[in-house]
Amino acid sequence: MKTFKKILLATDFSDNAATAYQYAYQLAARLKAELHVLNVYEIPINPNNPQYLDLMPSIDDLEQVSKNRLSRLVNENSHQGNTMVASRVKVMTEALIGFPADRLIELSKDPSVDLIVVGSAGEHGWVDRIFGSVAVQVASEAFCPVLLVPKDADYKGIHHLLYASSFDSAALKSIHLTLDWTKYFIGNIHFLHVNTPSEKHPRTETLTFKKLLEGEKTKVPFTVENIEAETVPDGIRAYTEDNPIDMIITVTRHRSFWENMTHNSVTKALAWNTHIPIMVLHSDDISQPPV
Repeated sequence: MKTFKKILLATDFSDNAATAYQYAYQLAARLKAELHVLNVYEIPINPNNPQYLDLMPSIDDLEQVSKNRLSRLVNENSHQGNTMVASRVKVMTEALIGFPADRLIELSKDPSVDLIVVGSAGEHGWVDRIFGSVAVQVASEAFCPVLLVPKDADYKGIHHLLYASSFDSAALKSIHLTLDWTKYFIGNIHFLHVNTPSEKHPRTETLTFKKLLEGEKTKVPFTVENIEAETVPDGIRAYTEDNPIDMIITVTRHRSFWENMTHNSVTKALAWNTHIPIMVLHSDDISQPPV
């Protein structure tokens, strides 16, 4: 069974920083994991005003500001939950200089990092539509599971998980991780396949998932649902409106920065338009069908 010993929460102190922190904190309590809270700060440079360099704060000053804000975030939000076990969560903070997405993707390669949590503030304009936010970039390129927490998410336990299923996501590694994750919360899984107008073999796919899951002989309660919608994100959103879903799980491939610009990502569409946290898993080897 997969264990979660170290959760890395990345924060930029934006509007949903407290929400993401409280969610990660409660998860760490439930999973009995350490919570590492990280801020990656950049050097503020105005290329249109070279004299700004003379007024720019020192690296030491920038680091101290980041550390102070981290301490304030932790002190103000560590005891917001209603569970006594949360008081035993070990919390550590760290301030690093660099480009946030690059730093987080590099840290995701560390085998000790089991999960990265990032606040997802939604889509703000054409820059996000074209390039994507830091949260979406990390979710696309990280080497460990990434949890995107919307600004209005409220941790109330995880009882119902929605796994957005497709042939791409029917990988045993991803399903095993999902089953292990669900066992921690004594929950159940809704495996959902959305039939779109371009879908070719929807029933075959549904049967494939049922056969695969029955072969796993899992004791985790699950259902396999098949619905119709114009697009996959539309179908997922409709399903979450009709069912008490606490978390969405999607499976994606690692993509480069330029691939992300042109790829119509289901994860990206959901991250910008949902109030439900999204767990992003990665499955690069989609050329082999499940057995």
